[in-house]
Amino acid sequence: MLSENLTNIIMQLLRDYEIVKDDDQYLVAMVWRKELEKTPPTTNYGLLGMIARHELTHFESIRRIRQKLQEEYPELRGKNYDKRHAHQEVVKEQLKGITPQQKLL
Repeated sequence: MLSENLTNIIMQLLRDYEIVKDDDQYLVAMVWRKELEKTPPTTNYGLLGMIARHELTHFESIRRIRQKLQEEYPELRGKNYDKRHAHQEVVKEQLKGITPQQKLL
């Protein structure tokens, strides 16, 4: 699937389904479902083979596109977006106090 086409598909899914805004596994399942409409596997092993042969879009590519879209378009963000970013600042402050010796533990 072309990146621009994949971006458009993910954007549409984020607009249409609230759950995919906070759940990458659900988003991946929906993207793969769309991809499988063209050539559905006949068995579970066939599906696993397609994943192993990289015939379906890599889940990390889907996650990265979702992340970039949510960064650029606030209306595509889920309920957890603000919570994650608020918690990020807390973690950064905690990490500032860790010494190199503590990192090894």
